Amino acid sequence: MFPCESEGVKVIQEKPPPHHYALEITRSSKADGTEALSNAASEDASTSLAKLKSEKMLVDASIHNMEAQIEMTSQSRPNEITMKMLHALRETLQEDVAALRHHVKAYKDADPQWVEEKREETEAMRSQAEKWTNNIDILEGWLRKALGAEQMERLREDCYGADYAAGEVLGD
Repeated sequence: MFPCESEGVKVIQEKPPPHHYALEITRSSKADGTEALSNAASEDASTSLAKLKSEKMLVDASIHNMEAQIEMTSQSRPNEITMKMLHALRETLQEDVAALRHHVKAYKDADPQWVEEKREETEAMRSQAEKWTNNIDILEGWLRKALGAEQMERLREDCYGADYAAGEVLGD
């Protein structure tokens, strides 16, 4: 029982958070039909009300501080979470790209465009090889006339090394 309950003020505490009280003030009727609060009850009620208001101000300030901290924390977290999510997504996508490249490479031989490009490259290289082989044959013929057959054989051995067998024609 609270001290002010004896004076006509009844304190009812339902299930609100701590430090929150609901006051029920009973009024007494005078003989002339008017209602009045007792001075002691009114002083206790105003003191309790002042305490409750100061506690409410403290709770409101605490709530405001907590909300500010939550806001600051929530502003910093999205960047961290976003960066972690982006790194994980990047790794997943890199793995997917590697798998797709391997898959494409497996079917590349069946790609008609790739096959045609390789055919054209091969033909261009064959043409270049024939051109330079003809140029080498022309130079060897000129050197054979200028040096003689015996010196030409020694020159071929020096130039071609292990790939040359005496009396053999290269490239055939």
